Amino acid sequence: MGIIRGGLLSIVCFLILISFLAGGLFLILYLSLNYNVLEKEFVSINKEILGDRINQQIPLIQEACQNNTGYLFNETGFDKTIFFPCDKISFNSDSIIEYGVKDFLKQVYYDEYPCGFWKCLAQGGQGSPFVLISQKAQDYWKSKFYWVLTTSLILIVLGFLLVENKFNFPIILGGTLTISSLLLKKLGSFFSFLVPDSFEEFFFVIISQSSRVVKGFLIIGIILLVLGIILRLIGSGFVKKHFSKKEVEAIVKEEVEKVKKEEIKDKLNEKSKEKKSKGSKK
Repeated sequence: MGIIRGGLLSIVCFLILISFLAGGLFLILYLSLNYNVLEKEFVSINKEILGDRINQQIPLIQEACQNNTGYLFNETGFDKTIFFPCDKISFNSDSIIEYGVKDFLKQVYYDEYPCGFWKCLAQGGQGSPFVLISQKAQDYWKSKFYWVLTTSLILIVLGFLLVENKFNFPIILGGTLTISSLLLKKLGSFFSFLVPDSFEEFFFVIISQSSRVVKGFLIIGIILLVLGIILRLIGSGFVKKHFSKKEVEAIVKEEVEKVKKEEIKDKLNEKSKEKKSKGSKK
């Protein structure tokens, strides 16, 4: 491989690694912001935050439900109100708190934010910081993931064309994917140093699916490595090293002789049958 070609391949492999890392991060955010996934994580951490405020209102909710169809709670600390319908909640504190937290999340998640994702996040007021756990955020990370995926496929094709021995490419690709999975595994611990303590639980909610993505990357990487090793053994003359040309010719010759012997044996059997049949006629 020429120096220029080798240098280009190194650059492309590095870019593939960066694209895998970016794609993995965007995929983690996209999967973690699925509403059903987010609901479980959000309820568990907000039972202590929003749940405390709802808990203070439980006697009023129970009292209101004796003569009314529901209770409107507007002291969430944010510009959201929660309506507790008396026919949909059971009269125990845990179910009331869980219903309130889920209703709050639903409003925040499906809210129509009047700005772009980063603009909403930077403005602070128009829905910020809840835009981070909205459908708007999920759609944003989804679009970024597919953009990176397209870029990665282009880089992979380019890398394949640059590799002189094509059997080596699955090993390169599998190794790169495995390295990216190991780096993504350290994602949480890396960002935990940058994220304020008050925001740490919230941060781990939006990357809750990181282990799922890491395992997927690692499995695909190992499969590619194994496939690459097998192809390399075949392509690099592994078979030739264990079977020389003379040995192959001898095996073929032996098989041909076996076939000829079988043919001769069949002909002799046919002749003996013919003689027996003629003798019986006489």
